[in-house]
Amino acid sequence: MALSDREIKEAREKLRQKYEKYAAQYGSGLFSYARVDERYMQSLRERLPPEHFLSNEVRILKELEKKAEEKFAPPPEIAPTNADRMLEEFEARIRVYPPLEFSRKADEETQRLAGALANYYETRGACLPMARALPPGTQAVRLARALEERLYHHLAPPRVGALPPVLVDLSMALERLSTGERERERLCKEYLKESGFVCNLISDFLGELIEMGYGTPAPLARGAHSKSEGHEGAAGSGEGAEVYEKAKLEADAIVYAFRLREFRLSSL
Repeated sequence: MALSDREIKEAREKLRQKYEKYAAQYGSGLFSYARVDERYMQSLRERLPPEHFLSNEVRILKELEKKAEEKFAPPPEIAPTNADRMLEEFEARIRVYPPLEFSRKADEETQRLAGALANYYETRGACLPMARALPPGTQAVRLARALEERLYHHLAPPRVGALPPVLVDLSMALERLSTGERERERLCKEYLKESGFVCNLISDFLGELIEMGYGTPAPLARGAHSKSEGHEGAAGSGEGAEVYEKAKLEADAIVYAFRLREFRLSSL
């Protein structure tokens, strides 16, 4: 559930108090709240959900605390905050997805999201119907066409054992010598946003198929190599409904685990 303006304000105030406390104890060179404000303004410009900003700031603060403990006397024990618990919950959600280590410069969240999507495409991609297999003029056709524009670039490897094009491009960008830490963070956030568009589109598409009672169709993911273009499942097929429902549940689970609900295409 999205945070309210009051909860965001309270969380930022809590961070400011912690930074001031640690700055007084260890020095403002290490604990500068001005950098937090800079990152907050950057997240607003990029229209990222506040949960992403807050979870990232909790991680940064923990890293600064560790550096301070190593350099100075250990600080007094601090009770876990709501932000701490929120970060732990986020980490627990994504930990169930094995990472796809496509780049040594990608952060853990990006690697686990890439792994989740790779597994989803491998196990569920074949059940997504092509637009030409659907009743003309329906919302399902519009969603299928929008999905086809993104599916092969974002999820489908060109051959067995290869990465989808989006991960090839991301890996090259992350590992350029000229790419700094801030630019790597931006690239990973952009991949997360684009993944959100794809996952929510898949979920909406599957929901539309379930609602219209469409049966098991010719596959979209394998369609480019299939001779069965004319094959279409029977509308109302119980088997088709079960396949779509399971695929939608798994897509929705990825959306929930990686906080992707807000990344939706407004034109559909």
